[in-house]
Amino acid sequence: MSSCFASALTAGPSRTQKLSPRSVLAFSRKRLSVPAGVLPHPRGGGAARRASTRSVPRAAASSPSSDVHKTLTALHKTRNFAEDVLRSRYRADLWDVWKGLLEQAHEDLSALRSEAPEGRKARVLVYGCDEFSGSADILTALLEDPISSGGAQNDTVRRRWQARGDQGRPESVEIEAGLSNSITEDKSTRNISLLSSWLQQFSTPLRVTELAPLVPPKPFPAPSLYSADVPVIVCDPLTTDLESLVSLELPVPLSPNAIVIFITPSHDAKLHAHITSYISQTQHERLHPSAFSTVPEAEGESVGSVQTRVLFIDPARALNAVRTLQGNSSSPRNVQKYQDDFVGSNISAFTDALKQITAPSSPSDTPLTRLRTQTAHTIAQGALQACRTVLWLEEDEIAALEAELGDLREQVAVVKDALPREVLSVTDESGDEVVRALRDAETALREVMGKLTWWRAAWRVDEIGQIVAAALERNWCKRLEDRLIYHAGRLTALQESMKTATDAILAVHEHPSPFDSPVLRNTLAQISSSPSYHIDAHVLTAPLTNRLAQIMAYPTPRLHLSAQRMVVGLSGSVVGGAGLGAAGWVGYVSLGPLGWMLGTSTLEPATAAGLGLLVAVVGVRWAVGRWEKAKRVWWKDWARVGEGLDRDLRAQLDRTIRVQVVAVPERACDELEAMIGKRKADLTRNLEGLQDLREELQSM
Repeated sequence: MSSCFASALTAGPSRTQKLSPRSVLAFSRKRLSVPAGVLPHPRGGGAARRASTRSVPRAAASSPSSDVHKTLTALHKTRNFAEDVLRSRYRADLWDVWKGLLEQAHEDLSALRSEAPEGRKARVLVYGCDEFSGSADILTALLEDPISSGGAQNDTVRRRWQARGDQGRPESVEIEAGLSNSITEDKSTRNISLLSSWLQQFSTPLRVTELAPLVPPKPFPAPSLYSADVPVIVCDPLTTDLESLVSLELPVPLSPNAIVIFITPSHDAKLHAHITSYISQTQHERLHPSAFSTVPEAEGESVGSVQTRVLFIDPARALNAVRTLQGNSSSPRNVQKYQDDFVGSNISAFTDALKQITAPSSPSDTPLTRLRTQTAHTIAQGALQACRTVLWLEEDEIAALEAELGDLREQVAVVKDALPREVLSVTDESGDEVVRALRDAETALREVMGKLTWWRAAWRVDEIGQIVAAALERNWCKRLEDRLIYHAGRLTALQESMKTATDAILAVHEHPSPFDSPVLRNTLAQISSSPSYHIDAHVLTAPLTNRLAQIMAYPTPRLHLSAQRMVVGLSGSVVGGAGLGAAGWVGYVSLGPLGWMLGTSTLEPATAAGLGLLVAVVGVRWAVGRWEKAKRVWWKDWARVGEGLDRDLRAQLDRTIRVQVVAVPERACDELEAMIGKRKADLTRNLEGLQDLREELQSM
């Protein structure tokens, strides 16, 4: 987390610009103030906090050893919980930071009994928000000997940040009380031992760590501020405004022993109360965000239950007082000016705050145990707050992903609903375009079939199949085919658009998002690279080709055979009738028993001719009837093929939409929605576990 936040500094007057004391005071008041009654939410909103639904019971007073044991247990639970939450969400960098802090807090508490007396020191961390914060001047004014202008002590204090050889400036300076003044180097830290009366006045020995002023862009020094027993944050309102300090510099939660120092000559009580209230309320809002909706969260602490120590100090005036006394400590005027400036700088309030924090609060109180326990609580709460932020981000990501999938589903639904109407002009019953195309084709074919009368068919009997097939080829739904080919091109563009929209959603939720799934990406890549995914120009015209082949393969050959049978029947009837008439005419037709009844054995020539003509006419009539029936059967087959074509086109279009156009977005939506369901269940479980741990810490 230390590398995740960059400081945002608001530009103020240049350091080289000369400002009068009145202008400095006015500008400081402006930078420190916020509109009355308007306390911005730490996440940038003004959302009201949810009312607490549960109260957290406070534990009765217990012994220090019992508190240490409970805190060690809470640290162990917090470590396991943070590991589960952070590592499962690919936040290894964040987990490494909090793992180190939690393990160090556990080790510090466990070592209280075995730690050597000289090592039992309260850890004070002095952190300046920027290079102009004045944190170095505060320590210089407190650590230098005001009586002597030279000496080893003052020289050591003044040279503590000077570069030495190739090592450069140290990253931090650790200062402790000692029997002599000395400086030792330890990697990036410079250890200083001082024979300082200021360090020796505290009932609990101090180890003061001063961080080097960082310049933007800078990492947020969260680990150091969390692990310190007494974190001291120094801010100059000329370069860092109050909102930037609260939202970017102060850790969450802020240690109950923290001291926030503003470099300003102002000591206005109302302004001090306003800033203290603002910091406390902002800390409370960041600890109890209203963003969670999965489980209700308790707000056991009131806004003002823990008030931050806020001090207004003028280190330049304090340092000037020290320099005045060092110039001539025997001069009454210098002594009086030293007293006036030193007291007026309010720097003694910092010393008083440190004494109050490190002094025993009761006869049974062990300050160092209390400080280490409070530090461990702060670290545990900070780890839970980090988990809470990660869970909030995940919940926010789930909501965003659900909205994105909802939009994608809506696009898919629009495509499924609109395309049939656009391509086929589909109504409730059938496709209007299909009906129109079949009606036009039928009109043209009826003209052709109307010309195939029985006498014309008889003369072109061997060409019937070819004539009908050629007419089908010429008139079979040509306009509909052109329309389907045009819309196939539109489907290709729409398919690419839907895939692009899906890829855009996946690109937003890449690693370390919990919705980054290489398996899903591989599945979608397989779908989009499969041969069946490609849309060609004739993807929608296959039913036209199939139905045309069907009508040409079965009804048309049967019509051709019927024409041939008609010709054979017609020829047989004519020849048979003529033969019968001729045979009867010459007397070769015997009447048999019928002749006995009629009194003659043979037909008369006229009767024989009439009989032959009758046989021929009946045969012709039968053949013509069979031909007309064959044509009616062909038209019935045409109607059935047309109905099947309508169904086939709708089914083909629906299949093309499902399997090709929206296959990728639908598969992505299905898989991501299943992942969302699992993550929601896991999120609910984690939020409930987080709430339980917070309540356990608050009850201590």
